Amino acid sequence: MTRLGLPLIVSLAVAPLPLAAQGPAPRFEVASIRPIASPSEFKGSPLNIRRNTFSATNHSVLQLIQVAYGVLERQILDGPGWIRSERFNVEARTSTDLPRDRALRMLQALLADRFKLRVRQETREMPILELRLARADGRVGPNLHDCSNPQDARGQSGPVSAPAGGSLVSSECRAGLSYLVDLASRQLDAIVVDKTGLTGQWWFNIFFTEAVGSVLDGPPNQNLPTFTGALSEQLGLRAERTRALVPVLVIDSVERPTPN
Repeated sequence: MTRLGLPLIVSLAVAPLPLAAQGPAPRFEVASIRPIASPSEFKGSPLNIRRNTFSATNHSVLQLIQVAYGVLERQILDGPGWIRSERFNVEARTSTDLPRDRALRMLQALLADRFKLRVRQETREMPILELRLARADGRVGPNLHDCSNPQDARGQSGPVSAPAGGSLVSSECRAGLSYLVDLASRQLDAIVVDKTGLTGQWWFNIFFTEAVGSVLDGPPNQNLPTFTGALSEQLGLRAERTRALVPVLVIDSVERPTPN
């Protein structure tokens, strides 16, 4: 069984991108950026924020932009080919602890300073998926739980592990369904918008046969549902295809990083 770790990504909604606020952008005090000579020999690790340190191992500039601005790859337009193929190790520090939103603004500034990244925001019509309730009566599935319901408290129901050959994602109570929306956008490789109408805090367990970016311990369990099937069977949700105006980042210029 593989338990998926969720990377550091802000919510992917059809809304204005979180571009840097007006005024001086916060900056890391020390930053090291080292190109990887043979990226194929390395496996990337998740982006990390621990206390006062931000690190990314074996990441492309495109991936760093995705994290810094909270967008999917399809929302980043233009730019030279090397921002997708070349990989870098990044480690940066400050003297104080790093809240996530501040770390992302610092990453935006680091990309501007060291990679000379210049972007602009535009809006394009693109395919999206709307996450909706699957049942006409408005009931959710057995693995989607309302945190405000005392009889549906965390851990009282739902699976605690996936069968062999499957992948499991389990959440804690958190505001809205943004955690699930982010997961769905990665698994379905699409921009996903919450149209469930569910408010408040929810937690969920979802297990399925395949997982984007994961390596299973054994052969896939064909008796488990796909992620789309698990959305319906376990969470009572469906992903409906449509089109909408979506914010995108257009790369005007970018350069390989300056030496440390």
